[in-house]
Amino acid sequence: MRGLVLSTPFRKIDAATRAKIDRWKSLLDGSREVLSRFILSVMCSKEYLARLTPAQAEGFAELIGASVPTGSPAHVDLILKIDLSDVLPRVTQPTLVIGASGDQLLSHDLGKVSDLIPGSKYTDIACGHAIALESAMPWARLITDYLTSVQS
Repeated sequence: MRGLVLSTPFRKIDAATRAKIDRWKSLLDGSREVLSRFILSVMCSKEYLARLTPAQAEGFAELIGASVPTGSPAHVDLILKIDLSDVLPRVTQPTLVIGASGDQLLSHDLGKVSDLIPGSKYTDIACGHAIALESAMPWARLITDYLTSVQS
């Protein structure tokens, strides 16, 4: 491996993020409609959500509800438990960390993962946690440019 790219990463969640993740977990066994609307509300930036028509928002929520993977409870539990504080300083690969300034899932008080990875580079995209949905082309360009630069 010549390079590593981390998108909207975190080392350990804080109380504000924990509250959102706990809410997500509590909704897993309930109505898919309520769960999907919650996920949409925290995965996308406020600006992106404001641009959606009611029909588009409904369509996205329906897709989310139909595609919540069976492994979601384990995924949510992992988010609640994980702490990478001791691991990140040991990363030796050239690393690009991509943040999302409109992230409504992860608290901005979590600090930058890039501060813990020696020699890493940080950049930010004005979008929500779902970078691939909101900013696919800029995100792909950042990744391609970075990985091309570390392979040279």
